[in-house]
Amino acid sequence: MKNEITPTALQWEVIEQDDIIHIHLIGELTRDHLRPLYDQQQPLRNKWVMARQIYWDLTQITRIDSAGFALLCDLLHQSQMNIENNNTLNQATKQVVMNNAPSQLLTLSDLFGLSPWVRQFLL
Repeated sequence: MKNEITPTALQWEVIEQDDIIHIHLIGELTRDHLRPLYDQQQPLRNKWVMARQIYWDLTQITRIDSAGFALLCDLLHQSQMNIENNNTLNQATKQVVMNNAPSQLLTLSDLFGLSPWVRQFLL
């Protein structure tokens, strides 16, 4: 699944490898660019049903604001809950990971008092 709008808009790519899902977010994770990703939440969540590991790659995020942070936190939480509630998976191998979190995300997590929660996802 690939979404392209404008050079600065948020884009994403989902790569599925058996029961491992890599979600690459690219561009600005900001209020002005969230709607397409928000609208695609359910198809994304449907892909998580049998996932054992979900990797959120934020390497190419160029900007994040509080609205983008809130949506990302919701997506992380939903992916974590889905994996934890799937009893068919081996508990030891279940994980949700966030790669290459931008400094703006870490600053926002500090400001909102969510640093301990966010840290559990950091690779």
